[in-house]
Amino acid sequence: MTFLTCHSLAMISPVLLHLGGLEVRWYGAMVALGVLAAYFLNCRRASRYNFNNDDVADIVTWGMVVALLGARLLYVIRFWREQFANSPLDIIKVWQGGLVFFGGFLGAAVAVLVLCRIRKWEPWRAADLMAPSLPLGHAFGRIGCLINGCCYGFSYDGFGSVHYPQWGITAFPVQFLFSLINLLIFGILLWMEHRGIWKKRLFLAYLLLYSVGRFLGEFARGDYPREQLWHGLTPAQVTCLWLAPCAIALYAAVHFLVLKKHAATPKN
Repeated sequence: MTFLTCHSLAMISPVLLHLGGLEVRWYGAMVALGVLAAYFLNCRRASRYNFNNDDVADIVTWGMVVALLGARLLYVIRFWREQFANSPLDIIKVWQGGLVFFGGFLGAAVAVLVLCRIRKWEPWRAADLMAPSLPLGHAFGRIGCLINGCCYGFSYDGFGSVHYPQWGITAFPVQFLFSLINLLIFGILLWMEHRGIWKKRLFLAYLLLYSVGRFLGEFARGDYPREQLWHGLTPAQVTCLWLAPCAIALYAAVHFLVLKKHAATPKN
């Protein structure tokens, strides 16, 4: 059982319900809710980027499927010796948790780029359409992590702490913090879109905001073995250290190309 301590009365099990011999876990349910939220948000904004609902369904479906494969693959690679070497069949038990965001992000990016190539869409349209929906869906997924007991925070037994008997720890609810960070990024991106800020580069704004938020939030993590840290930084923080500069460099390159194109356009 997973439960909240200190002023919380609710007992929360990671298992939402049983269907025969199948467990439906909160983690899987929250990921599914996140995908649905992303889909409906994109449908409401599709016309802004010259897409229709069928286009959105294709983008979300292919992005989600390949993202799950990428996220699971990176998790399995990272924890092969500890969790999967002796139980390879556990690899398919995605509903129990065990997804790495950056693996899913890379998988989804590749899938959407291939789809854009096939459909002859401008990649920036699909990227900017997806940008606000990514942190929205991720916010749901992090609540799933909170209930499931993965990605937990540092040892802490004060107000709002979470006790995980399976790990024998009481921890800071860093998953909830990550959910709030993602919701904040979601709100900022919608505001930027409404104001026309970083038009055609909204996805790069997402990369930059997420990298900063994730890097800072990771200091509250407590689930990484010491041997996986690099000078005290988690693998996610190391990824953020190169992802944020890449986003800035891409923005500068695109901005330069736009200025160059405008300069080359004949004036009447």
